[in-house]
Amino acid sequence: MRLRVLLYAIVICIGVALPAAGATITFTGIGLDLNGQGFGHFPPILTLKPHANATTEWGEVFWDGISDVLTGDAEKNKSETITAGGLLDEGVTLDNFGLIFNINEPGSKEDLNLFQFSVDFFTASGTEILSAEFDGGSTGLNLEGYDHGQGKAGWLFAINL
Repeated sequence: MRLRVLLYAIVICIGVALPAAGATITFTGIGLDLNGQGFGHFPPILTLKPHANATTEWGEVFWDGISDVLTGDAEKNKSETITAGGLLDEGVTLDNFGLIFNINEPGSKEDLNLFQFSVDFFTASGTEILSAEFDGGSTGLNLEGYDHGQGKAGWLFAINL
């Protein structure tokens, strides 16, 4: 079984400093039906794809000041950082800033436990200036898989700066 998780997170490369206090990520409990428009319509930031019969996966994409750096199960050509200008072009504001966690599981496993993720903000030179983290605790946040398929549906997480 291959477990594929598409995380529409947002990692920004910006040239101004943000205040470090108050950044949080909150699970809203809202499931979004994206009508199959998610992948490509919403900017995909991190796509994880484990190897062989793995039951867990992890990965990251970050900006080092020159290019995107991928680690772990981050899938090449489907994981990238986004600039502040790119977010503004997509219509992102402080009022609607968030991410969609899309479970793409075509096999028999329908649910998964999400343990932890963060959204980091960098200057254009690659210096981290702010991080917001979600922590699902020792057992993780159980997310029910529904309307499986790439870009079809996902869970909404709010990012509050």
